[in-house]
This record gives sequence, C-alpha cells and structure tokens, in this order.
Amino acid sequence: MVALAGGLAGAGVLLVVRGLVGATTPLAALVAELHRPRLVQVPVDHRGLAVRWLAGSGTPSRDADLAVCERDLARWVQDRLVWSLLLASPGLALVLLSVAGGVAPVSPFVAVAAAGVGAIGGWFYARIDLASDADKARRAFRHGLAGYLERVVFHAGPGPSVFDGDAFDEFGLVRVGLDSTNAEDALLASGTIPLLASPVRDIAGAPPGLYWDGALVDYHLLLPYGRRHCAERIVFYPHFNDFVTPGWLDKHLPWRRSPRAHPWLDDMLLVAPSPEFLATLPHGKLPERQDFYRYGPDHAGRIRAWETAIAECGRFAAAVLDWMERPDPTLIEPI
Repeated sequence: MVALAGGLAGAGVLLVVRGLVGATTPLAALVAELHRPRLVQVPVDHRGLAVRWLAGSGTPSRDADLAVCERDLARWVQDRLVWSLLLASPGLALVLLSVAGGVAPVSPFVAVAAAGVGAIGGWFYARIDLASDADKARRAFRHGLAGYLERVVFHAGPGPSVFDGDAFDEFGLVRVGLDSTNAEDALLASGTIPLLASPVRDIAGAPPGLYWDGALVDYHLLLPYGRRHCAERIVFYPHFNDFVTPGWLDKHLPWRRSPRAHPWLDDMLLVAPSPEFLATLPHGKLPERQDFYRYGPDHAGRIRAWETAIAECGRFAAAVLDWMERPDPTLIEPI
C-alpha cells in the first residue's frame, strides 16, 4: 500500500482537504445546511391551493434554488407577481392614459398588448432572478467553506510547480512530503468521499485535523498551473468532459458547471471525447457508478460493456497521440 501511494504521488499529487481545528460546525452539518429543506408546507385551503396553482409544477432545480434562498412557495408566487406587475407597468400606464382621455403615443390595442407581454415576461423572468439569487448564495457558501476546509497537498519529491509558492485562493495551501509514515493514510484520505465515509484523522507529518478527498474544493482541478512560473507554457489536460468545473458543489449549477471565461483556462489544452465518440460506447456514455444500478446483478453484462468502452477509449488515446505527432489546428476549439 505504501509503495502504491508513493508511486501515485510520484506521478502527481494526492490532493485532500482538511477540516480546520477549532471549526465548531461539522462538515456534514455545514453542507447539509446548504441543501436542507426550508420550504414551509402550505395549508391545503383555498389560499394554499391558489399558491400551488400559481407556483406551477415544481422541478428539482427550482425547489433547490428556493431552498438555498430560504423562500417558500408563497414567496415565490409573490416574486412572480411583482415581476409581472413591474414589467407590465409601462403598458398599463399607456392604457390608463388612453382611458383617461389623454393623448397616448400608441393605440389602446398596442398598449394592452404591451401590458400583457410585459406581465408574461415578468412571470417567467422571476425564474431567472431566482436562479441568479441562488447562484450568489451558493458562491457565498463556497467562500464560507474556506473557514472550515484547507487544501493539503501530499507529494513525493519537489512537487508540481502549480503548488509552489503561496496560496492562490482562500482555501490556502499546505504541502506535506510523503514518506513511509503517512503514505497509506494520505492515499486513503484522497479517496475518502466527504459525508459518505469517515475522515482520516491526524495524518503523520501533516497538521492535525480530519482529512477528506479534495474534490469538494478542487473537483476538476481548475488551478493556475503554468502561470505560476512560465506564462508561455501550455497545460495539457486529458479530461472526460469538454469543460472544467471548479468545485463539487458547482456541478449542479449550469452557469458554474462549465465556466468559459476564466484566466486559468487561457493556457490550457483540454482533450476530451466528442459527442460522436461517446455515441459509439455502450449506452452512449463513459462507464460510471450508475452502471451498478443499471445492470444490477448482471455483473457479466456490466463488465462486458465496460471492457467495450475501455477498448474504444484505447482507440481514442491512439488518435490523441497521432494528433500530438501531427497537430491539426482545425480540431482546436475555445474552451
């Protein structure tokens, strides 16, 4: 186990997060606070039925956004009505001006149509406004995590240059050398899923604390890389997606799941399978944990599908190596 950990770290790093000593709120409680149900159950009376009808059919994304913003269905309906009235107000003003006998710049028909279009537009814009508020709340939550978690890098040898120097964000940067006393625990911590597995405690040679897999902070490893030392260096990033998601909590947010304008992406060459390639794989996707549910006790079928995908991915890797020998700029697209 120690030898395996040393080999893995020699090729890269073991990236984990440490629960800071003195933090009074457990990590499980902190993350649960973000997603805990806050929606108040509306009584089943005439008002409650009206609220439910006006709120419309719920979706997981809308309900999650309401929970993060600590709003119930009644508040959601109120927001929709306010936005509808706000965007309909110019048209309503023209209608009132026409009714009062004033000289309106448009015909009464156009004024009524403008009020109707504004009301409908405001009704649907309220969903965009809710999503924006939820995004701000989640970003604030990520910044708040820095008060509870710290980035720790276990490495063999000098370590990758991206982790040289000072910390580059609010999660800090602690470097710990791998040796026979901590390699096994560091490797275990790097695969310890937060909230699902017990943390590794007080790893030798590292600051005291609880250690988990670092994906909660560095999900797809959006890091400064070459910019730390050489601005002209290109970072080669083989990946399973054509986008880079900063943290695990961002992956359910479409507007943060695939950031397109980030300075750390400027010098990155991301290599990822195309939709056409994925369509050739079993079920049109890469193997994943959900396959255990899809196949259930049919282990032979799952293994057969995975082996097929592995063979196809071997062809993909060969194509990437051929491209690196003879680069074709027409295949390069902006991230």
